[in-house]
Parts: sequence; C-alpha cells; structure tokens
Amino acid sequence: DEFIVLMDEVEHEMLNSMIERLRAEIEIPVLFEGQSLHVGVSIGVSICPAQGASLDDVLKAADQHMYAEKARRKTA
Repeated sequence: DEFIVLMDEVEHEMLNSMIERLRAEIEIPVLFEGQSLHVGVSIGVSICPAQGASLDDVLKAADQHMYAEKARRKTA
C-alpha cells in the first residue's frame, strides 16, 4: 500500500526528524496470534514547489525518492 502525508510549512531541519519518527512508529512489531509481525517502510519525500508545483510533479518526485530509498536499503 502507499500513503501520502501532507505537511504544511515544515522547516527543512525538522523534516528528517519527522520522517524517522514516522518510520519508527510504522516499524514497531505487532503481536498477532502469538507471532510478532514486522513491517518495513520506504518513504519518499518531495518538497513543493522546489520539486514541482503540480500534484503530479510532487507525487512523481516523491515516488522516485521512495524507489531510490528501497534500492539503497536492499544493498545496505
């Protein structure tokens, strides 16, 4: 699944911190029927208007960022 998080007027310095907090919350293991389930997440980020002014441009930039992160995490 893919989800979009929109944030208004986020300072650039806070962005990495917010991404890591979001990742940490999503990746908390969940206990289900006695088994610990783990979810991984790849997060794509884009900043409007620097990476596009239209919704399509911003989503495309975020998608490209997400797939680059997926590739980087597979090799790490």
